[in-house]
Amino acid sequence: MPQKQALITALRNDFDLDIEAMVNDVKRYITDFNDKKFREGFYFAAKAHDGQFRKENKPYIIHPVETVKILISMHADEDTLIAAFMHDVPEDTSHTIEEIESHFGK
Repeated sequence: MPQKQALITALRNDFDLDIEAMVNDVKRYITDFNDKKFREGFYFAAKAHDGQFRKENKPYIIHPVETVKILISMHADEDTLIAAFMHDVPEDTSHTIEEIESHFGK
């Protein structure tokens, strides 16, 4: 848990990635939103992409987070939001689709 919180805190402090703001935005339109699963999806993707950077020297997780933010503005469902966190994980990390499905479902 300390490692998890350290990664989330670093992303928030260093790159303004505010998972709490996203959770609150989703709760406005999904009344039975499973924020624990959403947070786990964020952490899974952030940990999977940890150490990967984009051209502008920002952590790779910023791309999936920005994708999620766009989908939140479109009122996407919970599974779609979690899939958005994961969309580059099998392609760009050692994690497989089967592993993702075992944690988050199809």
